Amino acid sequence: MPRLAHMAPQPPVPPGPFRTSHAAPARRPQQLVRVLLGLLVGSAGWALGTVSPAAGQPAAAVRSSDLGKREIRGRAYDLSAGPDALIAGATVTYARLGSRGRAVTTDERGEFSFALPLHDTDDVRISAAAPGFSPATITLSAADVVYRFPTIELGLLPAQSGHRISGHLTSDVFCSRDADGVGITLEPTGRSTLTAADGTFAFEHVVDGDYILHIESGDFDVPVAVAGDDAVVQFCISCADALNIEPRSGLPGTSVAAQGSCYALHSGHLGVIYFDDTAAAEVRGDTPGAFRTTLAVPVNTEPGPHRIRLLGGTRELASKQFVVRSASAGCPGDCDRDTVVTVGELVRGVGMALGVAADDCSAYDSAAVDIAGLIAAVDSALNGCGKRPA
Repeated sequence: MPRLAHMAPQPPVPPGPFRTSHAAPARRPQQLVRVLLGLLVGSAGWALGTVSPAAGQPAAAVRSSDLGKREIRGRAYDLSAGPDALIAGATVTYARLGSRGRAVTTDERGEFSFALPLHDTDDVRISAAAPGFSPATITLSAADVVYRFPTIELGLLPAQSGHRISGHLTSDVFCSRDADGVGITLEPTGRSTLTAADGTFAFEHVVDGDYILHIESGDFDVPVAVAGDDAVVQFCISCADALNIEPRSGLPGTSVAAQGSCYALHSGHLGVIYFDDTAAAEVRGDTPGAFRTTLAVPVNTEPGPHRIRLLGGTRELASKQFVVRSASAGCPGDCDRDTVVTVGELVRGVGMALGVAADDCSAYDSAAVDIAGLIAAVDSALNGCGKRPA
């Protein structure tokens, strides 16, 4: 199951992009009596102490209880970034249904509060809006507001909705069965979902960045990057090591080592590796289905994220993401342009950053060698620059 915000057994949460905190203040004895009485008589067809009339008899007036003036608290946050991305300055409007609404503004912590006189027959509508976000609305009964959800969190989606991370999970030794009901968490946002009956899943409104898909069944982590476009992932739970690639980024023409193991390719069964939609290599598994090969990133590939896919027959067994770097950017840290970053070149970059070495390596930004530039150079040293085929 996905890791949700509240793990202990709790009342059902209202539908939609809303979360609620259940740490309700201690109830006075008369409040508990009222709640228990309402549950008891409600299940027997009563309405707050008034018996429903028999057929053909006039309806008796329903009495409502005065809950007094209640303070309602909540927060507004960016749903695409997670519950810790609070939105300051959001306009929150509130009203009992049938009454005129009023408005408050979230503070610098994204929090709001207002007082509202309530009767237990009331319904309360709360809406939040902020510049750059689509508005959101939730409607709760007065009893829910008072007794169940004293803190309400409203998630707003950016008006420009960003991108989509989607995928398909399979299982069994041939990776032919759709894996339904599997929990997936998108880290570091903390957003969770379950795969549908056909094994598919999706996270909408994802901004550019590096993410990890944590797959609860088997405790797998699948890295994925969003860089100006949607991302798609294929994963077979029974063949967690069906496809591994090294390096995971490079220039057009980079030589990529691919290896893996999946029983669907056992005893010489054919597998085809594609770079996006272009066949790049054929493999045949050994007795248990293991294979090893190399492929080249097409030289005309545009910079950005791409998919390396392994197919067994017509079934996609696995996919990995490969990020193509811009050829014009060269290889970070490769001062002599020999496509290999040495320890000496890394030391030169550190010296340039400290101001104790001459700015004579164009593979670093001589104006400001920073941590990001040094990390990129170390990545080049570890994973290779990417060599164009002869």
